Amino acid sequence: MRREDLIVKDVPKHVIADGRGRYDRWRLARDDAREAGAVPSMKVEPARDWVASNSEIGMQNLELVTVVNAGRSGEEARSGGIGFGLLVHGLLEQAPFGADRAALDELAAVKARVLGLGGDEAAAAAAVVARLLTHDLLARARAADARGACRRETPVTCTMPDGTLIEGVVDLAFEEAGEWTVVDYKTDREIAATGEDRYRRQVALYASAIAQATGQPAHGVLVRV
Repeated sequence: MRREDLIVKDVPKHVIADGRGRYDRWRLARDDAREAGAVPSMKVEPARDWVASNSEIGMQNLELVTVVNAGRSGEEARSGGIGFGLLVHGLLEQAPFGADRAALDELAAVKARVLGLGGDEAAAAAAVVARLLTHDLLARARAADARGACRRETPVTCTMPDGTLIEGVVDLAFEEAGEWTVVDYKTDREIAATGEDRYRRQVALYASAIAQATGQPAHGVLVRV
């Protein structure tokens, strides 16, 4: 509006009242919108946090999860720290199922530098992954991958009865004979820090989410590396 229209004194009272009424209605609508916007439309929680805070929920699903101890060879002198676990997970995420030791050593060296780890830990991580790739579980995943029925580092979500949306990332999942196998890798240090049952419940949650999404049965495997 022009300045003279704002400061003129002979505006009819009903015009002023009408303008004030529109302004008051706008303020009330804005307050209502802010109040409604402050209420979340849904609660989203990472799977690891939900499992940690609901320790008694999902215990009945532990029978859906088996634990595989991948063992350790003599050359794997490792610190067992968080960085080493990240290195192993990174290799298992990116290394082809058919990768040889030379390729694993090269990839491990690059990732170790990014994580600030040394050559010994890179070699140890490559040895861990090289051994895991020969395991029957990974051989089955490799066969499923050739059929296009394998997923690696795949985001999953599921909605709990209270409406909470749980989200996580599955290390490995593959389908064979109409059933999904959901795999989660954990180092000994990770398991020692939080307990095996917690990770088994997390894998069971992932398996349940995949079963709901696909309409096919699913079970979980916790692999200790």
